[in-house]
Amino acid sequence: MKSYIQEKALFFRYLMSYVVILFICIVVMVFFVNYQFIGILKNELIANNANTLNRVMYIVDANIKQLDSIQTHIQMNRSLNPYYALNDPNLAIDAQRELGKYLASNNFIKDMMVYFRGDSFIYSSSSSYSLPLFINQAFKYSSWNEEDFKRDINSLKVPKVRSAEDVIKYDREAEKIVTFIYPISGFGIDANTTVLYLVDENFFTKIIKDNFGGYHSSIMILDQNNQVITTSNNALRLSADKLNEYLGSNENHFSKTVSEDNQRMLMSVMKSDKTGWKYISFTPINEVLKKTDGIQVEFILVVLLLLVLGSIVIYFNMRTNYKPIHNLKNYASRILQHTNKAENEIDVVKNTIDYLSNQNKSLISSTRVASKDFILDSLLKGRIHTPEDLKQQGEPFAISFRNPLYLVIIVLLHTPHSIKSQDVPELLSQIESTVNLFFNGHVREHLDQKKMVCILSLDEIQSESLMAELEAFQMHLKEAISIQTTIGVGNVYEDVKVIPQSYVEASAALDYRLVKGNGSIIFNDELSHQEESLDSYPHKELDILKSLIKQGNDLEIEYALNNIINYMKTCNIPLFVARGLCFDILNIIWRTFAEVNKELLLPKGEYSNVSMLAEFETIEELTNLVKNICSHICEFIRESKDVKDRSLIKDAASYIQSNFANCDFSIQNMADHFGMTLTNLSQYFKNQTGQTIIEFTTNLRMNKAKELLMTSDLNLNEISIQVGYMNSSSFIRRFKQITGLTPGQFVKEKKK
Repeated sequence: MKSYIQEKALFFRYLMSYVVILFICIVVMVFFVNYQFIGILKNELIANNANTLNRVMYIVDANIKQLDSIQTHIQMNRSLNPYYALNDPNLAIDAQRELGKYLASNNFIKDMMVYFRGDSFIYSSSSSYSLPLFINQAFKYSSWNEEDFKRDINSLKVPKVRSAEDVIKYDREAEKIVTFIYPISGFGIDANTTVLYLVDENFFTKIIKDNFGGYHSSIMILDQNNQVITTSNNALRLSADKLNEYLGSNENHFSKTVSEDNQRMLMSVMKSDKTGWKYISFTPINEVLKKTDGIQVEFILVVLLLLVLGSIVIYFNMRTNYKPIHNLKNYASRILQHTNKAENEIDVVKNTIDYLSNQNKSLISSTRVASKDFILDSLLKGRIHTPEDLKQQGEPFAISFRNPLYLVIIVLLHTPHSIKSQDVPELLSQIESTVNLFFNGHVREHLDQKKMVCILSLDEIQSESLMAELEAFQMHLKEAISIQTTIGVGNVYEDVKVIPQSYVEASAALDYRLVKGNGSIIFNDELSHQEESLDSYPHKELDILKSLIKQGNDLEIEYALNNIINYMKTCNIPLFVARGLCFDILNIIWRTFAEVNKELLLPKGEYSNVSMLAEFETIEELTNLVKNICSHICEFIRESKDVKDRSLIKDAASYIQSNFANCDFSIQNMADHFGMTLTNLSQYFKNQTGQTIIEFTTNLRMNKAKELLMTSDLNLNEISIQVGYMNSSSFIRRFKQITGLTPGQFVKEKKK
């Protein structure tokens, strides 16, 4: 035994030295990889939080911009101008109607009110309230008393936002409301109107929930004065001093590690250049690292396995290399046997690999599709930050972008029915093939199966001739799939990490098909100049439409509608104004119809007023809808016009017969009685009877006078008054003009 140990001492000494070297290399590798892994994870978390905060900020800023647009529109709205409105007896009705338009096209706003400074009432989209009733009962704020409320709405000079607070509406369950207060000036310096926008806190928390997930981040939204507007449901409870300490020198964008609630957290801050609001996230670092514990354990187990296997390999190599020379023959024999055995084992392994490869071809194919979708989704969500990252992740799945510029377009397929799931892969393939005929890019399915998201890369020439390229692409795509399409186009960017912004812009552009119509190509740039191109609201055209509906003139109604539609298309008005104008058109139809006849009922399931705003996508669809409704109304008007005319002329004749003997009888009094203008009444009466009202009245008076002359002993003055003349001279002159005789001559002639 001793001799064996002495014989093998050198062997085991070399063996241990090799094992120690292997162990040191593996340990260094473990620490290096672990350190790099944690660093990459932290950088990824910082970048992901920054991108997600930026997305939340972009969405909130866009909606706040809508509030500014509404404020500008209210300032231009004559019905909400205090110089006109306060003298209008229909102020409450007009204010409710105008405010209802804005609410119908802005889901962001739960309710809104307008207050004319110095007035004792405040007006909402549904009612009007005295100031004490509003703040103490109708909308009872938890921390806004009557005194402070009156001071704010009467003296505030700059916009103000109240943090989310409990609001009880008529003793119902309290709701969390964020209140925006906007002072509006007329054409002077001082504000004369105050507008309140009530926004449900759930609007903000839903945006946060939709964009943040996975790490249970605590989110806070602060205004420009570092006042907390709203927070996520799991937000940290920080004092104002603590929050200001964390914010420090008010940098626009930064991330740092802080300690809160006995745990380390990554604090990320984004500041909006448009509103000055700050968006803050606190993410528990330990929770993030906890998700990597399983990976680290697996990694260490693999390393230990490598160490064991390496040691075994070293042992056998040592044994082979240090065998005594006199055993060379036996050694060679064993090597030969070992080699044959290894070849057999290799054959078995090869056959096994071939079998597994054949069994998993379908699995590999489906995995490649899922991986491709995942990478494109990561691009759209801003998780890939550099072209190098994109190349590294995309190359194994044939995802490449050759050109330096990036663009997102969304293709809407106009199909009458939803697309079947089994048809989607082939449709995606056809669209991607068409994309690559004109551009370099990739396509993935949108959540809405009728929409396809295309991520394109362009060169400078394609960027300059983009409209022509997209028109050719759209035409070729229609030939390939036989489906009409509408395309929303985002802006072109050089940076990979800005692709999500181009995606949001393409979505907004596609929504503008309401104005542009189906089958069009809509650029996001067209939406950015809407405020500058806004002309005066088409009140005159709407009044003309109302008058034409009353007349039942189909052709003129269609002409008036075309004028309004041309205004909407050529003026490039904002989307909320377009929807408000659509609401006006529908509202005019229903109000005018109610004035014409309240008894005719159109099917409510087919024509349901405001709810129809969500049921059409383009102005053309609205036009067809309006024409159908007007056709029903015009048909009814034509059928009932003859009956109404006969009834009206009968009433008019009856009125004259009852009042012609009155000396105060006049056509103006008669027109007032029937609610018509003097001109319209006179023209209508002559068209129906063939004679004027004066001729008809005079004939009645003369017939009555003849009867009195022959049957009574009244003198001429009394007869004159009896037939409606103030004096006998006027009566005699008119009698002779009609009969050719004086009253005395008429009596003598009749007695003969």
